[in-house]
Amino acid sequence: MDRSDTGAGNFDIVFNYGSMQWETGDGSFGTDGLGGLSARAGFTDGTGDPANSFELPGSGVPGSFIDGGTYALNTHSLNSDVAGRYIFSERDGAIVVTPEPRTSVLLGTAFVFLLLPLKTTARSR
Repeated sequence: MDRSDTGAGNFDIVFNYGSMQWETGDGSFGTDGLGGLSARAGFTDGTGDPANSFELPGSGVPGSFIDGGTYALNTHSLNSDVAGRYIFSERDGAIVVTPEPRTSVLLGTAFVFLLLPLKTTARSR
């Protein structure tokens, strides 16, 4: 979506998700839309540079995006008050990603738990 109202060349990438009852295809080793290599959602510029890509939490995790899943696409959002809507804003040549509050808390909690074993190990020496 053109957002020249925010500056020349700016735009938004908008994903709108409704009910999701499958997460993979037969070509991805799934059966009847489930299992196999699970769906991923986000964006990339195709260069492989992590600074130019983003995946939503739950990407590649079996069952996370489908209805009732931990990160069901139709009940969460990003940069939007509308459930199922994910907005990535490109401003001045860079994508702006602001995780929803629930995602920020989960990511912060995961980071703390990753550090706990390191601190415990350091204390025991």
